[in-house]
Order: sequence, then structure tokens, then C-alpha cells
Amino acid sequence: MSAPGAQPPAGRRAARTTRRLARTALQQAVASVAYPAGMDRYRPPGARRRYRCLAVADVDLDAGTATLRRPITPLAGPAEGVHALVRFHGVPVGDLTVPGDPAVVLRGLPARAARACEGQVLAHLLTDALATPGGLHLALERGLRAVAHPVRTPDTASITVAVCTRDRPEDLRRCLESIGRLRGGVGEVLVVDNASRDDRTRRVAAEFGVRCVREPRAGLDWARNRALLEARTPVVAFADDDVLVEADWARALALAFEDEPGALVVTGLVAPAEFSTPAQVMFEAVGGFGRGYARRWFSVAVDAGEIAARRQPGTGDAGTGANTAVRREEVLALGGFDTALDVGTPTGGGGDLELYFRVLAAGGLVAYEPAAVVLHRHRADVAQLQRQLRGNGTGSYSIFTGAGRNYGDVQTREMTRFSATWFLQHYPRAHVRSLVWPQMYPPRLVGADSRGAVDAVLGRYYRRAQEQAAEQQAQHPLEPQAPPPVHRPAEPRRPRTPDPVVEVDVLRGGPAAAHLPPGAGARRVRVRVLRDGRPQSSFALATGGSGLSRARLAAGLVDHLGPACWPPGPRGRTSPRPGAAPAPSRRRWTRRSGGGPRSCPRPSPSAS
Repeated sequence: MSAPGAQPPAGRRAARTTRRLARTALQQAVASVAYPAGMDRYRPPGARRRYRCLAVADVDLDAGTATLRRPITPLAGPAEGVHALVRFHGVPVGDLTVPGDPAVVLRGLPARAARACEGQVLAHLLTDALATPGGLHLALERGLRAVAHPVRTPDTASITVAVCTRDRPEDLRRCLESIGRLRGGVGEVLVVDNASRDDRTRRVAAEFGVRCVREPRAGLDWARNRALLEARTPVVAFADDDVLVEADWARALALAFEDEPGALVVTGLVAPAEFSTPAQVMFEAVGGFGRGYARRWFSVAVDAGEIAARRQPGTGDAGTGANTAVRREEVLALGGFDTALDVGTPTGGGGDLELYFRVLAAGGLVAYEPAAVVLHRHRADVAQLQRQLRGNGTGSYSIFTGAGRNYGDVQTREMTRFSATWFLQHYPRAHVRSLVWPQMYPPRLVGADSRGAVDAVLGRYYRRAQEQAAEQQAQHPLEPQAPPPVHRPAEPRRPRTPDPVVEVDVLRGGPAAAHLPPGAGARRVRVRVLRDGRPQSSFALATGGSGLSRARLAAGLVDHLGPACWPPGPRGRTSPRPGAAPAPSRRRWTRRSGGGPRSCPRPSPSAS
């Protein structure tokens, strides 16, 4: 027997630690099945099912108004509530779903939305104050809302809008009508007819006076590459034919490229256009295409030895092809889109996500800009949704076990490890959830996703798609073709170098006056925050090898300091001078990701 107060032997301590970890893991697994995270989204209070249909509204916090959208698909029944996209200064800052009669809910919706999105609005105001010369001084005198939202007019003539379509003329007509309402216009609108069976696509394009190019090789990535080859502008913005672009969509993309000169790809927010059927609600509830309401940056310091397949194995968080803009020449230099992936091939999806990964593996930057909004019309019936979710599984695992092998042994090993871990962790849990909550997680939908993953591996879908692409090219030898994809293998790990240091004085010019470190390559940057020449704080900002922009620096300040970057004084907590607006409470501060359970390590399907 051990003496009182003596330490137990090392073996016994290890056994206790193992039992404690196992018990914690079991508790988390049971909790995830008994009451999964995010289950309350799109669920009527007290019910064990999802909403059947919802009215969809836009809330403008500046005007204090809420406006219902007219659905494209007739409602399957009475609307059980209202789902609202909330905007502030014209920029989406969040969403919320409120049960009840839409006519009653709509009256109090602006006030409810203002309370729900308080943290996101505060982050937006702080970003505006940092981006405005003298903004923080003005905020200290008169409050944050006294700082005007910066208005910029970017050059949208450098953008070609490309719509790739096949046999969906009515969807194409609605999409082109929304493109015609873009503020500022664009350089050109290009319709790529991807082997349609008749001439309806060409006739719709002629109605709107836009250029239409026929791509005879069936497959979404063939059409995307044809758009890159046919475009005459530096930037090509892809919009699927089943989306409606918002009036400021092109401006937001152009501003994002101006703010991030090193970005090769910019993606935007894909919000639901309607919730008219249970299938449309279900798709958004299990993930959807939304990726939150804060700018995000994705990059890997490959020159410093970071491995892309370890840092960003699944690129679904970066966005989706339904709303993606690329720098034309740079992406063509990487080989464009992989024609063995996505709709029209055995793989059924993943072409957009593989391009994102290829950009990251080459040391490029992918930026997510939520101000670039398109509204997506989700699949209206369960059979269509089931096919789409199966494409999710086949596309994702065709990347992991097929296209990923093009990047060398190191990247392949990391992708294989990630895909196996994700399969064993996610799918068994998802199937158990579908048995416990069949109305919340329908077994046929969960099974479609997992069967797609298994079929892609056992059926060698990527190899079959490669053979199909070669056959199509042989049948059409005179058609233009993008260069072969460039797959950069992992670099040997290199010794760490000291982090570059950036000093920013929030009261003396802010990020606009900061001296940014030249070039790129560093894994992170050390930011020292000054207030009127005196140190206030410091933090590390991960840059992943990409250069630090002023927009990213401002977002880092707001993310890491929150309201503390506004009030002066010791520890950033004293009140402003008498008569000024009170400082925002740090208890109200939330991280700026917003939008509920949007992050998922598994890549999302292509929007088509």
C-alpha cells in the first residue's frame, strides 16, 4: 500500500488518464447522437422534425425593414415561419429563423434581428472605424455609428461573368435577368452551352444579347475551362444557372481582388433563395452552401515546408463553384479545372474544390468574401437532393483517393489519413443519428452520402472519369483545351524563421498607416498594437505563407481585440470621455464567423 500523500506509480496514472479520456470520448459520442450540435436549426420548437417550408425575407438593419421574397417554387404548404438574411450597410451580417405566422413575425423581425446580430454589427462598425482615417477618434467623440461606411467604386469592367448550363433554359433566363440588374455592369457576360440537346439555351442567350459558346464535351469542368479560354478579361466570375446574383455581387468580388492582390480565387456567400419544400429546408439544415458572414483567408506556407494536405485536406469551407471568381491567366497556368471531376462525369462533383486545393498546394491564396452574395435555388424534391448528396460523397472521395494521388507520396499519405479518419468518425455517427432522429436526419439521405463515398473508392470513379475525358477529347480534337493540371508536391520542411513584426497604432492611422512586411512565405505575422504610441497588446496572425493585406490586418485586430480596440486607457477598458457614447460590452462580443453550423471538414458538393 502506498504511503499517504505518495504519488501513484506511472502505470496507474496512465491507466487513469486513459480511462478518463475514454469516458469523455464516450460521453461526447453519446451527446452527439442524443442531441447533435446544430439540431435546433430549422426545427419547430418542441418538434422532432424539420420545418416543412418557410417564408424567406431580407432584413435591412439600416432602414429597420423586413421584406418577403417571392418564391420561385410554389410553397408545399402554409409557411411555418420566416428565415431572414440580415444586412447592415448592405452587407450580410447573419441570418435567423423565427417560427410563426409570417405576417405576424415580419412586424417584429427587424428588432429581433438587431438583437441576434449585435456582435456581428459591432464587428462591422469596428472594421469601418479602422478603415476610415480618423475613424476611431470620431467614434470616441460621437460613437461608432457616427463613422460612415466607406464607399468604394471598383473596376467591374475587368470581370467576365460566365454561366455554364445544360438543358435548363428557364433557370438560365432567371439567372441572366439577375445579372442584368448588376450595378456598374461587367466587362462581358458569357454563356457556355455544355452539350445541350436542343437550341433553347442559345435562344435564351440571344434574348439577352450575350455571347453564347457551345462546348460539345459533356462535363461541368469542360465548360468552366472553355469559359476561361474564351474570356477576354483578367477575372472570370462563375455563377451557376440556378442562382440569382445580387446587384452588388460583381462589385464585392472586384473589391475583394483589390484588397487581396495575391488572391487567385475569391468565393462568395451562397444563401438560399427559397424554402418552399421540405427538401430545400433539409439541404440547408444538413450544411447547405453558406460559409458564414466574415471574410476568411485560406493559404498554406508551402515554401516554408507546410503540407497542403495536412493543413487544408478538405477545402469545402472555402466556398463552392456556384459563386467563384478566379484570376484567368494564373488559374490557366495551373491547368484550369480537372475535367475528370464534377457533374457530367462518374465522379459527380468536386471540380471546384480540387481547384481550390491545387491553388493552396501551389502557394496561392483563396479568399472568401461574404459581401458577394448569390441566392441558390436548392433541389425541390427529395429524389433530386438524394442524387446531389450522393454526388457529395463521390466527388469528395474521388479527390481524396483519385485526384489527390497526383500530388506525390507525401500529399497522398496525408489525404488518405484524413479521408479514412473522417469516414470512420463521421459516417457511423451520422447513421446512428439517422436511426435515433429519422425525421431530422433521414436515413435515405445519410445513406446516399456514405454510399457515394464507398462507390467512389471501390468503383475507381476518378480513373473511369479520366478515361471518359480522354475519349471526349479524342472525339473533338479541334476544340480548345486548357493546359494539363499542375500538381505541386510537398516541399521538404525547412527551419523556422523569426516571425515578421507589424506595428499598428489604432489612433495614428490604423492599418492604413502600418508598414506591412514585404513579400510572402511566413507562416504567421506578429502584430504589435499601439495606442497613441503606447503599447496596448500583441497577437500572432496566421498568414499561411500569403502576404498580409491591410484588410486582413483590420479583420485580425477586430477578431483578436474586439471592443478593446476602441476604448482607450489601461487594458483597453476605461470609458470614453464624458458625453461620448458608452463602450460596447465585451460580454456581447462574439467571434465573427456567424451563421450557425457552417464549417465541415468534408468538402461540400458542387452547386450544379
